[in-house]
Amino acid sequence: MTLLTVDDLRKWPEFASTDGDVLQLLLDAAEAAIENALGGPPGALTEVVDGRLSTFLTLRRRVAAIGSIVSTQDGVDTTLATDDYRLAWDRRTVWRLGTGTNAAYRWPSGLVAITYEPEGDEEERKRAQKALVSLDANYAAGLTSEQIGSWMEQHSQSSSDYLDQRSAILASLWPTPELDFA
Repeated sequence: MTLLTVDDLRKWPEFASTDGDVLQLLLDAAEAAIENALGGPPGALTEVVDGRLSTFLTLRRRVAAIGSIVSTQDGVDTTLATDDYRLAWDRRTVWRLGTGTNAAYRWPSGLVAITYEPEGDEEERKRAQKALVSLDANYAAGLTSEQIGSWMEQHSQSSSDYLDQRSAILASLWPTPELDFA
């Protein structure tokens, strides 16, 4: 899936004169970083977590719909019925219910694989992709300032600034936890 195109980027003045091949390379790299940070492209994904005998599990992204939950304990897989768990109001926390088909008051200490459709986040991905491309296009490693006549531009002085900004952009894709039980 392509989030932004070169033509989309050209709508911003800062990219109007940048070579299209360079922009496409930066767009592809930004999209790959976003997919890596979020666990894949838009669409269904599976998170595998350790239940740790907890009553709830917190997922990385908000859930639109749960496809399946498979818990593994002592090498035995159990596919849970929809009455075995409940999605909390924050749409990230999955509670284990002791009243369902496979009743248990806690998740097993083994692995739990939750396949779900995350809430739509295409606009947030586009925002982050544009920000990453902008950061990469304007990063000048080792260059602190440039001056041409009366025009002067200051740049970040270290690669750690670049890495911090990049990390902050990618971290902004994760929902702010209303309740963080992790």
